[in-house]
Amino acid sequence: LDHTALGITARIERFAGLLAAKDPPLAAALDNIRVAPTFYAFRWISLLMTQELDLPDVLRLWDSLLADERRFDFLLYFCVAMVLCIREELLEHGDFSYSVKALQHYESRVP
Repeated sequence: LDHTALGITARIERFAGLLAAKDPPLAAALDNIRVAPTFYAFRWISLLMTQELDLPDVLRLWDSLLADERRFDFLLYFCVAMVLCIREELLEHGDFSYSVKALQHYESRVP
């Protein structure tokens, strides 16, 4: 992994910080059941959502990313929003295996 300030490790840490800032109870719940952001956000960030979304949605997202000077911050906020969209489901189950599966197989939750 790239451990520089611009590398994937720094991006995942920034994502974790954003999630904790936007929804402290959810971030704490995921931390308590040991669901590390690396388990799901690594793929989201490194593949720019290509595995989670259908091609038309990926193209729309990429259009927004490429148009924004702070594109990588936008991607992190988008990822945080994805977690927040299934917040209730994650808190309701409160289980490691369920949460990891829900986050790693997010594409089945996109309408």
